[in-house]
Amino acid sequence: MKFLRKSLLILFLLFYLIKLQAVEVTFRVDMSNETVSPNGVFIAGTFNGWNATSDPLVEPIIGNVYTIVLEIPAGTNIEYKFLNGDVWENFSGPCTLLPDNNRFYFVPEFDVTLPVVCFSSCNVCNPPQVFITFQVDMSQQNVAPDGVFLAGTFNGWTNNNPMVLLGNDIYKLTLPLGSGDYHQYKFKNGANGWETVPGTCSQNGNRFIVIPSVSTTLDAVCFGSCYPCGPPPVPVNVTFQVDMSLENVSPEGVHIAGGFQGWDPGATLMTSTGNGIFTYTTTLNSGTYQEYKFINGATWEGSEWVPEECANGANRYFIVPQTDVTLEAVCYGACEECPEPVLPQVTFQVDMSEQNVSPEGVYLVVQNGNPSLNELEHIGNNIFTVTLPFEENQIVNYKFSNGIKVSNYEQIPEACRIGNPFTGYWRTTTVPGYDVTLPEVCFGKCTPCIPVFVTFKVDLSNEEISEDGIHIAGSFQGWNAETTPMTDIGNNIFEITLMFSADQYIEFKYINGNSFDFAESVPQECGVDDTFGGFNRFFIVPEEDVILDVVCFGACETCIVPMEVEVVFKVDLSNEEISPDGVHIAGSFQGWSTIDTEMIPQGNKIFYYTTYLLAGYYYEYKFINGIDWEGAEIIPAECSSIDGNRFLTVPEGGVELDLVCFSGCDVCPTFVPVVFKVDMSKEEVSPDGVHLTGDFQGWNPAATPMTNLGNGVYSTEVLLPELSYQTYRFINGNSFESGLENVPEDCGVDDGFGGMKRYMTVPEGGITLDLVCFGLCNPCPESHNIAIQKGWSGLSSFVMPENNNIEEMLDEIFPELIVIQNMTGFYYPAGNINTIETWDSQSAYQIKVVEDVTLTVIGYYEEDKTLFLSEGWNLIPVISAEPVAVADLFNDVYNHLILVKEVAGTDIFWPIYSINSISHLQPGKAYFVKMSVSGNIVFP
Repeated sequence: MKFLRKSLLILFLLFYLIKLQAVEVTFRVDMSNETVSPNGVFIAGTFNGWNATSDPLVEPIIGNVYTIVLEIPAGTNIEYKFLNGDVWENFSGPCTLLPDNNRFYFVPEFDVTLPVVCFSSCNVCNPPQVFITFQVDMSQQNVAPDGVFLAGTFNGWTNNNPMVLLGNDIYKLTLPLGSGDYHQYKFKNGANGWETVPGTCSQNGNRFIVIPSVSTTLDAVCFGSCYPCGPPPVPVNVTFQVDMSLENVSPEGVHIAGGFQGWDPGATLMTSTGNGIFTYTTTLNSGTYQEYKFINGATWEGSEWVPEECANGANRYFIVPQTDVTLEAVCYGACEECPEPVLPQVTFQVDMSEQNVSPEGVYLVVQNGNPSLNELEHIGNNIFTVTLPFEENQIVNYKFSNGIKVSNYEQIPEACRIGNPFTGYWRTTTVPGYDVTLPEVCFGKCTPCIPVFVTFKVDLSNEEISEDGIHIAGSFQGWNAETTPMTDIGNNIFEITLMFSADQYIEFKYINGNSFDFAESVPQECGVDDTFGGFNRFFIVPEEDVILDVVCFGACETCIVPMEVEVVFKVDLSNEEISPDGVHIAGSFQGWSTIDTEMIPQGNKIFYYTTYLLAGYYYEYKFINGIDWEGAEIIPAECSSIDGNRFLTVPEGGVELDLVCFSGCDVCPTFVPVVFKVDMSKEEVSPDGVHLTGDFQGWNPAATPMTNLGNGVYSTEVLLPELSYQTYRFINGNSFESGLENVPEDCGVDDGFGGMKRYMTVPEGGITLDLVCFGLCNPCPESHNIAIQKGWSGLSSFVMPENNNIEEMLDEIFPELIVIQNMTGFYYPAGNINTIETWDSQSAYQIKVVEDVTLTVIGYYEEDKTLFLSEGWNLIPVISAEPVAVADLFNDVYNHLILVKEVAGTDIFWPIYSINSISHLQPGKAYFVKMSVSGNIVFP
């Protein structure tokens, strides 16, 4: 047996060195932004002696992505560049190395396809554009007369981008840039005044940025500095104030939200100090830039819209001073303090032509008024008027007086008075929310002194007449849609005769029903601006009675009977669970009934409905999944009317409308499965479980529970549209307060509330996302404690260390360490020799120490459990957290296996002689393996 052991040791020494294996590396470059040379596209690098013509890339049949597959030794560091003909790439970025700005890559031990990159870029070609706002503080500089500039790789280092003074010596500039692009830049004080950027925030002496995936405002930095201007920050008490006197304050109160409190709209309640003023005081660091806005209520639905002139983006902003400060009270949704409220103006008119006017004048008497007597002005033709302000919805009781004595008060007829003998009799009106002129009346009468009767007529032949009848509303009756019904005189003609004073100016509209929701749309050519985005009809009353010409509802002329044409509506519900009640359409052409108009199934969840509509007419409609409004689709703004409906104007020859997706503007997207996984092994899991929340489910923290797969891993599958952009987070519990993870910046995008959220673009066919640790970008780190005995031992780990620098990794056992080596190199601290450099979890090591020690490896489980064995001797690790049966592990290569042996022990597995004293490979150990031909083994 001793002879056998010595023989094995000799064999090991003979086969100690093993040649590195070559692997296939696929390089890909996108030439979309280049005019490709007729000589083609090439790659040159350390692997081909920088030969610029020896390795041409393959031209694509479709598209602009050129490829090449090269065999390169595994474990080597390479540098390279692409060439367009004989023109080398010339750029710098996070994917290049100084001094020559070469691309670089460490070749793994397996075949690999590198991501597509744009020629002369680290990023893809034509990335999506986002808006980036750069800011610089010039308060410590004398600003040059020609201003401040931003120059960088995005504008060729030119002065083409002058910056704008934001205030307080802060200059800003917003540029559209490609997401993922890398840029370097500097600020300039004048056309030639380049700043000097400190090394702590520079590359090549320049500021730098990798453009995020969302629009972002960068913090203001001091010119020539990495930090804001000014002395070291100190805590400062800041009091915010907002004036809500022009608002109806929510029962939930007034809140403030900003970066200083995580952009939570309901977390920070402000205190009412009276007169509509609300305040909030907090402590912030001086010199810091802050953004915020006020919330009327406790949700974003009540957030103010900040005017552009005092906003950065859509938020208020300021830089915290060095001393305590109370910001001036601003009006909610405005830049200045609130103006005094503007009260509606009511104009009263009385005709005194049947009276001898008192020398004392004519007065308006207002019940409980201050003053109660208001003198009227004579404007001619015995008409007296006065205009007074009142509160909206105020009930004003009044009468006219010919003189100042009570005996001169008019006697109001019963038909137009309120009150009683004890309180007196009064005319009355309710003040609307706008200026109004009341109809002219004769002193002591309900009507004008010489009334003019006007007959209005409207034709509704082209309308479906409302069960609530037809009404007229106008300036003469307070724009009330219910109080003035018209009479059907046949043939769909409706009329009404009203009494006016001569020369009175009136505006009006016809109503098909008793609500302004059904008011006609008056064409501009026969209307005047109604100040609400539409038009009113208008008329000046003549001196004699008049019957107005019949007009068509919603038109300037008489009705023309239009032609009915065929219209086909189609909707795709392939992404919906179809209601047992079927699919319906509701619209203005059928009275908005959700149950009357069922659509016909065509197959593949496509439904259609054919009807006849009037050519040239405008209609709105919606699709309904079921028979009530709860099943109505929600239509995106880009294809909906102001009321959130689909719409069309019927063409002359009819139309078959394009197929649209339910609740979409285009055809339905393809939904694919996406599997989300999170490792909670480092957390105390909530009794409410683990949940997923994101764009795809309305950010509902309790709607998407995840399934416990064991070992702390939770998973759920969600169907999402292919190629859609999604953001999400994991929750330990079922509420945002209980356990929302804090996503690191390295793998997150701004959530708009001061934090980060995970993001992804759904690939075609779906995906199972990599397992990540809760609150981290990678899997949860694991610990592997390895006991190493004095003298020689074998060493390996099933954990890939977070820090794979061999010297730093072995630092905890440095005093006891003599040497560590593998089949390609060694680390000998005493001789300051290190040819290993980095730890490889797919490699094994021999180690010698002077005392028994324990090495702790912290990192992530090695996911690649397949180990390649070359012909001859191999030194292999144990890539398993549990002992592995040696016979089972080598079963697939049994016919090619010669011997397995402990590195520092005597146990062996020698199949040909049926010797198996190893039994199981132990985690943390290393083993020699001899093969007659190469092969692969797979650890469980």
